[in-house]
Amino acid sequence: MGCTCEDDPAPPAPIVINSGQTAGAQAEYNQEAAEKQRALNMINQYTPQGSSVFGNVKDDAGENVLVDGVEQFGVTQSYSPEQQNLFDSQNRMKQGYADFGESQLGNVQDTYSTPFDYGQFGDAPTLDADSRATARANIIARNQSQMDRDRAAQETSLANQGFTVGSEAYDSAIDSIDRQNNDFYLAADAAAGGEMAQRYGLDVNARNQAINEAVNQRNMPMSEMSTFMSGSQPINPSFLSTPQGSIAAPNYAGMEAANASARNASSMNAFNQQTASAQANRQGLYSLAGAGASLAGSTYGGGGWSFSDRRLKNNIEKIGELASGLAVYSFNYVWDSGSVIIGVMADEAEKLFPKSVRYTDGGLAQVNYSEIS
Repeated sequence: MGCTCEDDPAPPAPIVINSGQTAGAQAEYNQEAAEKQRALNMINQYTPQGSSVFGNVKDDAGENVLVDGVEQFGVTQSYSPEQQNLFDSQNRMKQGYADFGESQLGNVQDTYSTPFDYGQFGDAPTLDADSRATARANIIARNQSQMDRDRAAQETSLANQGFTVGSEAYDSAIDSIDRQNNDFYLAADAAAGGEMAQRYGLDVNARNQAINEAVNQRNMPMSEMSTFMSGSQPINPSFLSTPQGSIAAPNYAGMEAANASARNASSMNAFNQQTASAQANRQGLYSLAGAGASLAGSTYGGGGWSFSDRRLKNNIEKIGELASGLAVYSFNYVWDSGSVIIGVMADEAEKLFPKSVRYTDGGLAQVNYSEIS
């Protein structure tokens, strides 16, 4: 008695995440979280000095500006009326400085259009031998008359004392006068060097002072213009720090992956159970095909007959066919729900094998499996 078994269940198709859809959904969640976070951070501030207020950026038509579908926001900072008056006054003063400084630009251009001429101050002072000789001669000239008088007085004194020219005493006295004069000449030479250096320093200082005054005069228009322009520098805007909050977007991609993994695992578990059940049923069919007579002698009938009336069975499930085309089922008898029985239905067997079926006095059908092929 051969059999034909139902095919094993096909393995479940894996659940594959659509990466494009998942990425799109994650992007929507991210954008939603970003917009909520932005709204959380846009805190209007009001102080005695002014306010900082957030609002939509508008286009020329008064419509909200969108960038890639996202509304754009800006912040408007305003002074209090008192601070606004001070700010306006300060701006007017700065503008006045700027206007006046700009008016001086012509003077600056006129001044700097002519190169600076150092020649107007003459040649730079120098140290030279002629200057020193002149200084020495001047010193000696201022004292020569006195020196001559001192010598004449010494000669007269010696003559009055009876010392004659050429005598030892006379020559000794005159030699002393000459040494004094020679020492004076040496001192005059040194003094001439100091006087020359002093005069050189005075000349250099005088020339430098003249140059500095000329340069200052030349730069005065520029300095005045710079002064006014420095007082007209624009005020750098200052912005209040905005409190920051944080909202994390849900990990949609991760949840989708975890859900797909769980569903795939569940499908595989069910598939494994179905495969195991199919294998068990197949084994039962093989046993039925190989030992139909033995099954016919079960305790549920007598003389090789087994109860096979459909009315006596529960949980009937077709699991295959015999070579003759007769269907084979798994089922439970109504009086023994804990045992799974494999067999045929009497009403179907009677059509193919009439001698294999009989009825009890109570009208219940029995099957003799030895008559089934």
